[in-house]
Amino acid sequence: METEMFSVIVNASSTSTHLTPALLQTAVHLQASKYFQVASGVILIYDHLITFGQEIEQIWTQPWTGATLLFALIRYISTLQRPIITAAFLSAEWSQHVYVKIVVET
Repeated sequence: METEMFSVIVNASSTSTHLTPALLQTAVHLQASKYFQVASGVILIYDHLITFGQEIEQIWTQPWTGATLLFALIRYISTLQRPIITAAFLSAEWSQHVYVKIVVET
């Protein structure tokens, strides 16, 4: 399966190269990083779901302070940027360019 994945990556970019263990290992690590990216997004959503009740009770029912603003910025900017980062990271166009640059050209 690892060899097939690498062949698809190289063939998709119309670049030929000699398959070495180091290149194959790099391709596998890049694929694993995609899985970690998705997993971290799922954990973020899960965290928001299980702590939402406490958040309403302890943050949003209190008067606004600098700490409340800081909490909101940190919590919700990361949540809003997560789909954009994940979509870019999982994009086929991004994958072709990055795999070829990192795996084939190094």
